[in-house]
Amino acid sequence: MNAVVSFYACVQNFWLAILHGDLEVVVKDGSEIRITKDNLPEKFSEFDAEDAKFFYEAATNWEQKFEQELKHLGKVLLFVRKQENYPSKVMMVRKPKMLVTEKASRVLREPYAGVFICDDERGNRLLRDMEPPAHDKWDRDRAKNGWAAMHELDDFIKESLKSMGGTVTTEPQDIPGLDKYLPDNEDRDYLPQQGAAFDPTDLEGTQESGREVGANKEESPADVEKVIRKSIVTNKEPGGVKRTPPKGPGKGPHGRPTGPEAGGEEGVRIKTSAISFRSFIQKTKEGPEYHFAITGREECEGGIRLVAVGDDNSYPAEIKSATDIDSKAKYETDGSMIKGLSIKNGQTIRLAVRLESRKKYALGIESYEG
Repeated sequence: MNAVVSFYACVQNFWLAILHGDLEVVVKDGSEIRITKDNLPEKFSEFDAEDAKFFYEAATNWEQKFEQELKHLGKVLLFVRKQENYPSKVMMVRKPKMLVTEKASRVLREPYAGVFICDDERGNRLLRDMEPPAHDKWDRDRAKNGWAAMHELDDFIKESLKSMGGTVTTEPQDIPGLDKYLPDNEDRDYLPQQGAAFDPTDLEGTQESGREVGANKEESPADVEKVIRKSIVTNKEPGGVKRTPPKGPGKGPHGRPTGPEAGGEEGVRIKTSAISFRSFIQKTKEGPEYHFAITGREECEGGIRLVAVGDDNSYPAEIKSATDIDSKAKYETDGSMIKGLSIKNGQTIRLAVRLESRKKYALGIESYEG
């Protein structure tokens, strides 16, 4: 194994264990190279592990430390530091102090880096059971109490970040005719600038959920138009979607804008890190009409999946029609998928979406990174 590659992987994934003195790494490639807690800081630059360096700074020079005893995970910690060039992500770690995944959350307006640690024996066992063989995520469907554990974990992170001030509001707002003020060249400073997607746990539980609402209640005539979310991207529904075999690399740097898949039932999907969006709902005689203004961060083509966001889950949303507001062109739909979108870097397309159900939902775009 190439020494540089090996050291990059160690620094990127195991720096916390090295920092705490639980691990020392030796790589021999003609000559012996060591990485220890004493020389760890210089290795971040040497092996170009910039994100790991940001998380290291958050853990060692934190602006705020949060500690809480959770019902299912036991004692958990969160270290947070705000700085201009930080990725607005939280590194997720359990007892072995190895990187499992990074959680993007735009609760704070200011860029930040955070490190979440579950060092509790009971919580460590539960999180371990939730990991697939690749140990690269916590899948709430893999373990008993997985959903409850992830819900309290997400709430802990969200509330901790919110307590630091400067949060992004997701409160509904009554803004009649909002769609008139969403032109293609609109500059949206409030949207994530580095590809970080909104997380469903950032949503207030008191807002409209993905469950059907208002079944036994007349809607107020004054409730003509209501903003649902400034920007939300949700996790995949339980079970997820099986990807089709790869056909070739996606477009853009590191294949970010589009998934590599082609063919099959789902087809090519746009990665959520390649777009930002804003949505609101308009009441019409034919039922709710959902408006999406989707801006490309890079040139991308493919489909997106819409989901109805609940307080603790997300659900597929059966689409009746999807129309380009400006060109009046109809997009192909399949269940909860809108297919055939083509968005240039910096371009905004505006969609009017109708669902099969006439009930009102809070809609989001399912998070997808290929």
